[in-house]
Amino acid sequence: MTLLRSSLALLLATAAMAQAEGPDLVLAIGGEPETGFDPLLGWGSYGNPLFQSTLLKRDAALETAPDLATDWQLSEDRLTWTVTIRGDARFSDGTALTARDVAFTFNAAREAAGGLDLQVMERAEALDERTLEITLKRPWITFAEAFYTLGIVPADSYGPDYGRHPVGSGPYRLVSWQEGEQLIVAPNEAYYGKAAPFGQITFLFTGEDAGLAAARAGAVDLVSVPAQMAHALPEGFHAVRVRTVDNRGLSLPVLPPQERDGQRVGNAVTSDPAVRRAMNAGLGRRRCPACGEGRILHGYLKVNAACPACGEDLHHHRADDGPAYLTILIVGHVLAPVMLAVWELWRPAPLVMAGSLSLLTVGLALWLLPRIKGALIAIQWSKRMHGFGGADRPVADA
Repeated sequence: MTLLRSSLALLLATAAMAQAEGPDLVLAIGGEPETGFDPLLGWGSYGNPLFQSTLLKRDAALETAPDLATDWQLSEDRLTWTVTIRGDARFSDGTALTARDVAFTFNAAREAAGGLDLQVMERAEALDERTLEITLKRPWITFAEAFYTLGIVPADSYGPDYGRHPVGSGPYRLVSWQEGEQLIVAPNEAYYGKAAPFGQITFLFTGEDAGLAAARAGAVDLVSVPAQMAHALPEGFHAVRVRTVDNRGLSLPVLPPQERDGQRVGNAVTSDPAVRRAMNAGLGRRRCPACGEGRILHGYLKVNAACPACGEDLHHHRADDGPAYLTILIVGHVLAPVMLAVWELWRPAPLVMAGSLSLLTVGLALWLLPRIKGALIAIQWSKRMHGFGGADRPVADA
């Protein structure tokens, strides 16, 4: 997938949109999930889970709207969510959806360590058929994001093969899935919400060239292609540009070293909560890893001999040239695709491109350098390296 400012052009067949209510659709837009349609393994994390319902959803204006939940309250100490769910929700196999299924989903998702990190959750417990209580280990307001993304699965029938044969309470149900070829879904007759606007929907998992060829042959109603191919409109189609957002993040292994499915996973350093919290304090806020309040640096890169807030000694650090090396590594990897995208989209004059990217390079490097230095010092402190002592000192809860 090309990550550009306007990275996709959706070619829609106007004829298909003019059919009677509830037309069947054939789409060639990619997006086949590698792990199947299991919310516990990440399905639906970046959009509607299709087969499953979530507690909350966002409307067209991105405002919060109820889905399964009819009421949700957070306690004054911010440790307990009490959620009431609707009483008319049923899974596509006809069984009723209750608070027990919601509790099972959240507890299983925490243990699965899939697309959602729910480790801050202590437990989820059904109080009755419609009431759920979720207890957190510590206040964590962004935990509520799981209410929008975690699709609810049935406690009684969930199993290892669920991702290939999903049963949910969402607007659609699975008809068939031929991996690597196509997915066919149909409206879920048991869905409690507004009836689906389309009948059977077929998703073709084709490459970009094959998808465009299918559109030219009249075999599909909608196809996604790179922006540079949007001018090649098949007869009966029109192009719709969709602005996308390039989100990038830094993900660290949170599991200790172990073997899973014949592969080594995890990391001995980043699985240590003390290291992660210290990095959060040093990288995100350039704060003391011991107390999370005092600043590590004074000026631009000068390290305080001791924390001005708690007095923790910081002069033991040996960051040396490490921050500079890591800054160069990160800036290079970030700007290489940016340079390619700018050239593919706009083809600027060489001097314009060189000048603008040089300014961006310098600005990004200057912004990253003190943060990376703070993070390296925090890691050294958390691992008691280079003279940092006091193993009994608490770690900042950042």
